[in-house]
Amino acid sequence: MNLESLMACFCKSREALHFYSNCLSNNNLSDEDKELLYELVQDAASASNRIKKHCEDMVKK
Repeated sequence: MNLESLMACFCKSREALHFYSNCLSNNNLSDEDKELLYELVQDAASASNRIKKHCEDMVKK
């Protein structure tokens, strides 16, 4: 995969992270809803960090 495509994936994962984080500000969430959203935030953060590291490794080569 080329760097441009990976950066597009990175941007989408950051958008998802932002969206899930914004959802947490809803005061009508149950504890179960909050737990799910926290997990989704962690997953999106992990994905974007992995993509970023991969891009950095590609640039170093």
